[in-house]
Amino acid sequence: MLFRATSLVYNTKEKNRASWGFSYLSDKVYVENQGMASVDYGYKLQLNTNTNLHLGIKVGANFNNIDIDKLNSTISIAPSFLYRIVSDAPNQITVIRKINFKDQLQVGMCVSNNDYISAMLVFSGMQKLDFGYGYEMGQRTSSTALRANTHELFMRFKFGKQAKSNVKLSNTF
Repeated sequence: MLFRATSLVYNTKEKNRASWGFSYLSDKVYVENQGMASVDYGYKLQLNTNTNLHLGIKVGANFNNIDIDKLNSTISIAPSFLYRIVSDAPNQITVIRKINFKDQLQVGMCVSNNDYISAMLVFSGMQKLDFGYGYEMGQRTSSTALRANTHELFMRFKFGKQAKSNVKLSNTF
């Protein structure tokens, strides 16, 4: 069940300038279950013939619960490591951390030994193809001060059968 709302509210009629009531509210939205239970007391103080002051007190408790097991089944973290060798250039090491949401969307950050950091967004909803966008920016140290930031669009084709697993591994950016 993705959504459920429950409420129960009861208030008495005013008697001898006083009334009381109780409330119970509960909402369940996906992995979160939250609610409130309270007791109310109200009193009407007559200041003059045309003016009343309504006083009240409410005592209650709030609760909040997040179903971590359900959350873990839809969100996973995938660390990756990329080592590049290019002739006439220093070797490059990139550490990648991606958060995968329901095997549909990945958000990631990357750090490289060439003073660049990058962010990426990958749409993984298709069976054999992933589409993504990446943005890489230099840290503006003396060796990278003149290098430009880059925008990258990419498409990844997945070869072979896709096995469902709780362990998520990735080896590309």
